[in-house]
Amino acid sequence: MSKIVLMKKLRRFLPLTASQIKPSLEINLENYVNIPSGFYGTNPSLIAVGNGYLVCIRCVNYVFGQRGMTHPIFTTGGRHRTLNRFLLLNHDLHFVKSLPSLDEVFTDVEDIKLFTFGDNIMGLGNYLENSIPPVSVIALIKIANDFSGGDIKMIPSPFGHRQEKNWAPFVKGQHLYFIYSFDPLIILNYDPDINFIRFKHPFSQKHISSDLHFLIGGSSAGLPVSGGHIFATHRRKVSIPQIERCYVSRLVYLNSERTRLEVGPYFTLSDASIQFVNGLERHDGSFLISYGRMDNQAYLCKVSRNDISPCTWPQL
Repeated sequence: MSKIVLMKKLRRFLPLTASQIKPSLEINLENYVNIPSGFYGTNPSLIAVGNGYLVCIRCVNYVFGQRGMTHPIFTTGGRHRTLNRFLLLNHDLHFVKSLPSLDEVFTDVEDIKLFTFGDNIMGLGNYLENSIPPVSVIALIKIANDFSGGDIKMIPSPFGHRQEKNWAPFVKGQHLYFIYSFDPLIILNYDPDINFIRFKHPFSQKHISSDLHFLIGGSSAGLPVSGGHIFATHRRKVSIPQIERCYVSRLVYLNSERTRLEVGPYFTLSDASIQFVNGLERHDGSFLISYGRMDNQAYLCKVSRNDISPCTWPQL
């Protein structure tokens, strides 16, 4: 098992090229919300609602030191904290209003990925419990349709791990699924009535090398398209000779049978070495991508479909 983890770490040093995409539109989402002193906006998500979009921005209380992203420096308080800020945009991506009634409901739920399940507006993130050692569990949120509030349900790890994060939700018919891992492809079928996880296919513990050592990291929720779903995923690589950790992204297409993945080309959206794509939507035939830069900026951009996805994939 330790050899598998080592091999995955070494793969981050392999040469990997990515195209830097020029978005047709970029919006700094932090201009629309009130972020307390000592917190920084990052890793936004969005979902189409009515004639516009609901956006959630994660706000964190740290910056990265000279030793890199694994050694944060707290800017307020002595532990990781997350505040969430919600807002509405219209179809033209202009600011409509902030939603303070939602802000406090989901405090400390990290990297919320917004999606819809039936008539419900939902979100999936992870909740970091204030315990020693720290425990991170998956949090499923439900937002009132009038944005007046919501509730949270914690989902236990199907493997008994102390740390769970970066599950990718998608909906097929009347069923809610989560991609637990893209490589190997592990899909969970969730029953919200009894808060219970089943594996979509027969599965064995031997496939899991470690809690959080998958080569592909976080992703957006699944965007439904004809014949399947598209996810925006990211992975880390190490840039030599600086030995700098860098993020690159690419789209992944999951077929309707949920058995096969197709991948698009690697890309970046700016020159920031850390880019965490957390939201994917459509807008007039193009992609809307919401992402964080360096864990201290929250951006929304519009990208041509042809720039980041193969022409053989379904139209938006």
